Amino acid sequence: MRTLFLAVLGLAAPAARADIVYDQDLPAGATPPAFAISDPSRSQIAADDFALTAAATVTDVRWYGRTGVTAIDPVGPATFRIEFLSDGFGPIPLPGSVVSSQTVDVGRTDVGTTAPLYAYAAALPTPVALAPGRYWLSIAEVDADTPNVWSWAIASQKPGEFLDVRRDDTAAWTLTDGAAAFTLEGTTTPVDVPAPPAILLAGIGAAGFWGVRRRAQPVAERRV
Repeated sequence: MRTLFLAVLGLAAPAARADIVYDQDLPAGATPPAFAISDPSRSQIAADDFALTAAATVTDVRWYGRTGVTAIDPVGPATFRIEFLSDGFGPIPLPGSVVSSQTVDVGRTDVGTTAPLYAYAAALPTPVALAPGRYWLSIAEVDADTPNVWSWAIASQKPGEFLDVRRDDTAAWTLTDGAAAFTLEGTTTPVDVPAPPAILLAGIGAAGFWGVRRRAQPVAERRV
């Protein structure tokens, strides 16, 4: 009975766990079919949509891109602005208001096979808590290295994949095609399973007790 009681209570207490919150990664060794400029110094910022089916807290972001289109690639850390935006909820898929805006300084790892392609990873200074729903992620290099231009790698270009761009932080978003390469990591919380009422637990316990007693009665009768 004690084991049954603890097992039932365990259903009502789901624990948060480390997880991949959203995955739109590049396949290993793959070459991106395209890149989207996301660099304010080149008058373009990109954002891609993603959807959550459960509440999540994003703690880390991984993404891919390239720099140095017009100059020698920088070798030091780069400064990126990572923004989470709400959905615009319009007939055209567009970002809404900014939910979180943070800057990070990160290094890079060259993972390109035939051309430069860099992998980036950053722990967010402040974790971002998101309810279930649709959001947009914007990643832009905001370094002062104006001779260079940073471009976000596109993971795929399939029908129904939306990528939005705009000239600057005050301009309107314009819809284009593509899915940017990124992964969100953190914790997700499963949907709670309601705890059974106390009267149900009592009923389960009573049923177990009488079941044991009934099975024991024939043994006692044979001993008389």
